[in-house]
Amino acid sequence: MPTINITSDSIIAPEQHFRIFAGPGAGKTHLLVNHLKYVLQHSQRLDCSKKIACITYTNIGVETIIKRLKFGSDRIEVSTIHGFIYHNIVKPYMSFIAERFNFNVHRMDGHDDHIISRSKIKAWLTSHISRANFRHPYSYEQLTRLPQYIPAIGNWLASMQYKFIGENLEFVMENGKAFYIDDNGRRVNLSKVNCLDKLLPGLMDYKKNLLGKRYFTS
Repeated sequence: MPTINITSDSIIAPEQHFRIFAGPGAGKTHLLVNHLKYVLQHSQRLDCSKKIACITYTNIGVETIIKRLKFGSDRIEVSTIHGFIYHNIVKPYMSFIAERFNFNVHRMDGHDDHIISRSKIKAWLTSHISRANFRHPYSYEQLTRLPQYIPAIGNWLASMQYKFIGENLEFVMENGKAFYIDDNGRRVNLSKVNCLDKLLPGLMDYKKNLLGKRYFTS
């Protein structure tokens, strides 16, 4: 795609793909809002049952765009990526797998941010399915009492993603995130075999603890 110079008032055809490079205050939001209005008025692909999806990174961005649209907001769905996935994928289809995980879909009221905390990690380790297999230097007492381990495990948990492997949706972790800096300033990674692999079987329980017991029937 060739590079061309535009202004915040430039008109871009509804079917034309484009990517904008511009610094803060250059008018990107102004251009985006005008483009949404233009697509709504001139697109040949929209009909009464179709909407425009506008996905942004932050809730502030969502509020700003909705405020500036003034009209057509019922035809333009503005949301964060998390909000879009929740409303269009998770909420409509969760019922198909809810019974498998004893999940109460009637109590779903939005997505929850993954907030790492020492208390949640310690509670998870306390009830961990593999706790009996934790061994020195990663025994339960060491993992929960030595100051370097909880932050390292927290960094590891924060890297949690989901990936289809064949037909199964599985957790994918970045083991390189599970590290701490020792007293000599050296980076020390938690052992994959002796620590992280033993923590893996409890990841679903960790996710359940994050959501809270009220979402599950048992």
